[in-house]
Amino acid sequence: MTVAHRTALLALVLHMLTGWAWWDPAVGIAIGVLLAVVAWLLARRSKALLIDAAAPDDVMESLHAAVGPQPWIERIHDMRAVYVGPFQLLITMEVEPTATVRERPGTDLVAHVTALRGRLLDEAGVADAVITVV
Repeated sequence: MTVAHRTALLALVLHMLTGWAWWDPAVGIAIGVLLAVVAWLLARRSKALLIDAAAPDDVMESLHAAVGPQPWIERIHDMRAVYVGPFQLLITMEVEPTATVRERPGTDLVAHVTALRGRLLDEAGVADAVITVV
């Protein structure tokens, strides 16, 4: 039995006990207010998903710490994290490898990028990570 059913039943019982016919509409209005409040709370909670909001600074700091200084990375040009679920992040980043890594076979670079992606995916709340080499 849902909250709506219980309140409707309560309204009927109160009508039978008191004889006041306005219990049913009053409880109906209360149910409507309850539904409006729940809708507002859900919309407020989902706002970050709807507007593609970036992750907070503390989350970004932990992601930067997870990446850490890598000997094969010259520079990280861009790192972004957006919510793709209530507690799930999509990480995108652009990395520039060092000159020595660029001169080696491409399989070395692929191994480095794959390992970095694995470290990011091991972080709590990371749904996917996309790493672009520039």
